[in-house]
Amino acid sequence: MSFSSIQEDEERCSHIVAASRFDVDRSRGTLPAYALYSPDLINDGHDTSLAMASKWLEGFLEPLLGDVEFMKKTLIIVTFDESDDNADNRIYTVFLGGMVQAGKEVDHYYDHFSVLRTIEENFGLCPLGGGDGGAKPITEVWKETGAGLNSGRTP
Repeated sequence: MSFSSIQEDEERCSHIVAASRFDVDRSRGTLPAYALYSPDLINDGHDTSLAMASKWLEGFLEPLLGDVEFMKKTLIIVTFDESDDNADNRIYTVFLGGMVQAGKEVDHYYDHFSVLRTIEENFGLCPLGGGDGGAKPITEVWKETGAGLNSGRTP
């Protein structure tokens, strides 16, 4: 949405909706198989603080995590895009959902392209570009090793 060529293309923007629609669509059971929810620059901590982002994230996630049926078939990926005080720019990323091993920690290097590659693999998509094409998908977090989100589950 940052580029005018995207903003001016009605077809590309036809599925972009206000954040307020998320709860409505969730309650109706009409969320799409894939949704990207990006908070604004205040709630994501970019123009505020980690404390502000944490408070917003807690309020956003608590109702979702409390909905057992929703979480059985939903994968939530929370990731930050930068680190202010770490020279190697390590960022926080967590996978939440019924198909994820609770408490599983991954101790080797992944990046944003790995997250994208994991999503592409889930939907059987080819890589979009060079970065994700060479990235390793995240596979060791699933309850069934290497199974991913769509292995016998409804997205």
